[in-house]
Amino acid sequence: MSQTTTSAQFMVGDASVVEGLSGVRQLSFVVRLTQALDTAASVSWVTADGEGSLSSGARYGAATAGSDYTAAAGTLTFAPGETSKTVTVNVLGDAAVEADELLLVNLSNATGASIGDGRGEGLIRNDDAPQISLAAGSVLEGGPGQQAALPFTVRLSAPTTETVTVAWRSLDGTAHAGSDYTAASGTLTFAPGEMSKTIALNVLGDSAVEPNETVLLELSAPSKAVFAPQYGPVYVPSPTALTAAGTILADDVAPAVLSMLRLNLGAGGAQANAETQAFAVSADGNRLLLLSGATNLVAGTTTPGSGLFLRDLAGTGGFTLVVKDGQSLGDGWSALLYGSAPPVLSANGTRVLFQGSKAGDADLYDLFVKDLASGAVTRLGLEESAPTYTSVLSPDGHKVAFASASSTLVAGDANGGTDLFVKDLDTGAVTLVSRAANGQQLPVPSYGYRDLAFSPDGTKLAFTTASTALPGVGSQPQILLKDLASGAVILVSSDAGGNPANGYTGSAVFSPDGTRLAFVSSASNLSAAAAGTYDAQVWVKDLASGAITLASSDAGGKPTGTGFGKPAFSPDGTQIAFNSGAAIFPGDTNNAADVFVKDLASGALRLASTTNTAAANGDSSSPTFLHDGSVAFLSNASNLVSNDTNNSSDLFRATLLPVPPPPAPPAATLSIAALSADHAEGHAGSAPFTFTVTRAGDLSGTHTANWSVAGTGLSPASATDFGGGVLPAGTVVFAAGETTKTVTVNVAGDTAAEATEGFSVTLSAPSLGTTIAVGTATIGNDDFAGGSGADLLRGSAFDDVIQGFGGNDTLLGGAGNDTLDGGLGDDTLDGGTGADLLRGGAGNDTYYVDSLGDVVVELADEGSDRVVASVTWTLGANLERLSLAGTADLSGTGNAQANQIDGNAGNNLLAGGLGNDTLLGAAGNDTLDGGLGDDTLDGGTGADLLRGGAGNDTYYVDGLGDVVVELADEGSDRVVASVTWTLGANLERLSLAGTADLSGTGNAQANQIDGNAGNNLLAGGLGNDTLLGAAGNDTLDGGLGDDTLDGGTGADLLRGGAGNDTYYVDSLGDVVVELADEGSDRVVASVTWTLGANLERLSLTGTADLSGTGNAQANQIDGNAGNNLLAGGLGNDTLLGGAGNDTLHGGAGADTLDGGAGADVILYLNASEGGDRIANYVAADDQFHISASGFGGGLVAGMDLAASGRFEVSAVGRASGPAGVGVFVWQAAATTLWWDVDGAGGAAAVKIATFTGTPALTGGEFTIIA
Repeated sequence: MSQTTTSAQFMVGDASVVEGLSGVRQLSFVVRLTQALDTAASVSWVTADGEGSLSSGARYGAATAGSDYTAAAGTLTFAPGETSKTVTVNVLGDAAVEADELLLVNLSNATGASIGDGRGEGLIRNDDAPQISLAAGSVLEGGPGQQAALPFTVRLSAPTTETVTVAWRSLDGTAHAGSDYTAASGTLTFAPGEMSKTIALNVLGDSAVEPNETVLLELSAPSKAVFAPQYGPVYVPSPTALTAAGTILADDVAPAVLSMLRLNLGAGGAQANAETQAFAVSADGNRLLLLSGATNLVAGTTTPGSGLFLRDLAGTGGFTLVVKDGQSLGDGWSALLYGSAPPVLSANGTRVLFQGSKAGDADLYDLFVKDLASGAVTRLGLEESAPTYTSVLSPDGHKVAFASASSTLVAGDANGGTDLFVKDLDTGAVTLVSRAANGQQLPVPSYGYRDLAFSPDGTKLAFTTASTALPGVGSQPQILLKDLASGAVILVSSDAGGNPANGYTGSAVFSPDGTRLAFVSSASNLSAAAAGTYDAQVWVKDLASGAITLASSDAGGKPTGTGFGKPAFSPDGTQIAFNSGAAIFPGDTNNAADVFVKDLASGALRLASTTNTAAANGDSSSPTFLHDGSVAFLSNASNLVSNDTNNSSDLFRATLLPVPPPPAPPAATLSIAALSADHAEGHAGSAPFTFTVTRAGDLSGTHTANWSVAGTGLSPASATDFGGGVLPAGTVVFAAGETTKTVTVNVAGDTAAEATEGFSVTLSAPSLGTTIAVGTATIGNDDFAGGSGADLLRGSAFDDVIQGFGGNDTLLGGAGNDTLDGGLGDDTLDGGTGADLLRGGAGNDTYYVDSLGDVVVELADEGSDRVVASVTWTLGANLERLSLAGTADLSGTGNAQANQIDGNAGNNLLAGGLGNDTLLGAAGNDTLDGGLGDDTLDGGTGADLLRGGAGNDTYYVDGLGDVVVELADEGSDRVVASVTWTLGANLERLSLAGTADLSGTGNAQANQIDGNAGNNLLAGGLGNDTLLGAAGNDTLDGGLGDDTLDGGTGADLLRGGAGNDTYYVDSLGDVVVELADEGSDRVVASVTWTLGANLERLSLTGTADLSGTGNAQANQIDGNAGNNLLAGGLGNDTLLGGAGNDTLHGGAGADTLDGGAGADVILYLNASEGGDRIANYVAADDQFHISASGFGGGLVAGMDLAASGRFEVSAVGRASGPAGVGVFVWQAAATTLWWDVDGAGGAAAVKIATFTGTPALTGGEFTIIA
């Protein structure tokens, strides 16, 4: 029903939007009228920068017009009956990493209705987050029953003040969950400041012989961060998931040896009777040259000593003798085989190079070449003074490269040291190889020239030298390659960038096709694979590209270490053999050097020096491939073949099994799962719902599948719920090698309160393999609005906007970052978990906060409001009360207003700040700090520390463990104690509470101490104190100073101490104790009272007819409003009757008697009590009562003095009457009353009193009593 009243109000809601990396997005603010009107109404609106300040601790920053949003303004006109309109503000996207920011929409200039909630807050959510990257590691699998951790490293690109989370799960690669590893999933959390975390998957060891396997780790659903762009076959700038493949390194050794034979067998297969020292094999692997000391390799060879023996491995024959150590070579020369360089067989197997010597005055040494076909022996003519250890034959056997110190081989050899030469055996020409590029002879290198190797075509020569005149050579020997035709020299022992090796390098060998060079080096800088190790390793260098590969690595690529033995290529160049003493395989415990074969393509590593069931029991070395691909090597092991009993080094031939082919790739599969598909739709624009499509199995080619959306569940989503108004569909395309893709479905945001809706994304028509087809999603409602009544509104798990509008509403957020707006009424707002924004609006509101990210906004004049906090909290502006909840040790801080702050069960720190605050601790040892203002502090139970600060503060204490701290000049302060208490410095008042028998003690100041209903002991201490007992029999001790003591009801003991004290008594049971010389003291009594010793003054109070009696001192006794009997006793007393018909008895001494108003009686019991001064005597009203027995002189009770002649007026103050008759004489002129006990007799008259004023006494004023 429409309204024409003016009670309608304009209310603007809040809004939020994700900023975006570029372009424009929109914030939509809904402006509502609380009632429909019959007439038009309008309201103006304008944007404004937010009020946040990160430096002051606010949750959000302030958005700035121009850079964060486009400023705008306008007027909304509501037609009759219209209740809702929308204001749209353009938000500008950027890529800056920044805090969430606020902008405002403010209402003004309303017509036709008033403004209720005129401030709308727009939250621009930053989406420029740190980037997450993922890197996979590897681990050896281990044996049966063993477990290993496969590491994956997750890193943030930059530290952040937020907590970052990301979901993870394991997926099968080529490894399978359950048998190869344990499937796992979870959430990884980065605390603020952390940048690197590790996820470890549990790998299950086995004994199966298998290749390396992969396990995938997938990251998804990042919070407060994004995934780093992916650079691969296809660039993915904003991935929604990351996947990395960790490697399970195979460590189970497959049987490698098909058969094992000894090659150094003699005639009839007899084992050699002496050791085999070295061997060489032709390039085709068919011809074997053996250096051995055996005498039974060739029949009829019985001469001891080493010999060179030749055998054709392709045939069936045995060894033939090439030359014997010491054998004559003519012209005094003889073969020198043992202790010199190993024999050299030309690559074509036609010639043998060996060393000889010539005895004489000085031994000479030279190199010899024997033609195996003709038997001719050629001497090179070096005639050195020492054996030559570095020499090699060219592949065709027609040239010899060697190092020599001879200076006569070529003309101009003038460096006086070792050089490198090549001699053509056909022409006899000798060429100096060790020349620089300019043709100059090189200086003598410190290491000489070693490890010579001809290229397969004989055109190039590789060698090791430390000659610093050559390119790349420094302090370490390097391998260089010289083109023998052009003279060009290049550095071989370098990394891929051309940097020379930083360790010793040597043992060069060419691949069969001459395109690669293998060598051994202890360098650690040739590739990252060997970083940090200086063990010798085998490397393969591609001479064309410069690429370098570590060959001596285990299955995981880890360097093994080899020693400096020369490696060997297989005849086809696909494998390389080397020896190593490292324990490369599990169970390698022989502590000996073994021979390994590495497949350069697959990385498969096989052990050749083995029986398959046991490792060699001795060292193995010098591997070389034979013609059929088998491996020959030397070993002193005795268990490689049966009946090996010669206890010598033998030459073995291991025939290896083929390298097993790689397993066929598993079948290709696609699966889809929700990535971020269970959240709210938003209030405007669109919200992305994402799904991850994971590809497994065969990743070699392109893989496609279609996807489509359909509504599901009790409330299925329809086409209107999606961007564009149609059910989305599309195709996902994987390039070769890709493992994950993201499908994004854009759900349209709205402001309608509706049911939670569901939809699914289904894969279909894969280009190959199978699919796990369906991923499901939930569109959560995040719009909640109340009406004019008292509403209960519950949010969801999403980022909700909940608006109460009118009525006393209860707004309950859920798990998201919610915005709650109470509107009018006394509202209760609880954002739940998450960083929530709470605005109560007008009314007395209650806020519940549980996170430092929560924000409470209360404007001026919006009621008296309370915050209930389960975290440390500071009240914002316009909030009055803070209550801490729970049991945690929290702090609560007020603002500039008069706050009440309540503690919880923990140890709290409560700070009032400005204003007259009330701080109330509870259980726990609390610290309360009032700050400025007149504060009230009560720590509750526990040992509390109370600091009031400036102002007149009140402290409540209930335990002796409580401590009150008050500084000088901080006001007049009071402690209310329910336990015995002593005032600390700078505290003025102490009040005891409760009914217990407590003590209260003051300090050096002028204190007021109040008792309770129990029997108290109150002690003033120094200062002019006021001690006030209450109910109970109290003991009050004033101490020093002019104190006031009032015991209250009960029988109280009052001790004033030194100083002029005042005592208040109200019971005959009260006792006042005053010692001599303790000042001039006064008792104020509301009961009949007699002054004790050393007390000077008694004042009766109240209206009762009381008596007051002095002591032996000169007292002042004051009557009250009743009819009092005041008795001075001894001393010169002053009796003041006051109102009432009083009786004043001065007693002994010169007293002053003043009856005051009323008909008063002056009582004399004998004439010796005279000498008094009487004031305010009115003859018509006041009387004298004279004791006949006390005065004598013939007085009789009831006697009329005037009638009996016992009263006369005299100017001289003596009786004139008959002698022996007592007469009162009124000396009018002197206003003095005399008593003459014997009339005109001889006794002198006694002065009774002198009067102030001029009363006219006649004698009728006297009453004679007994």
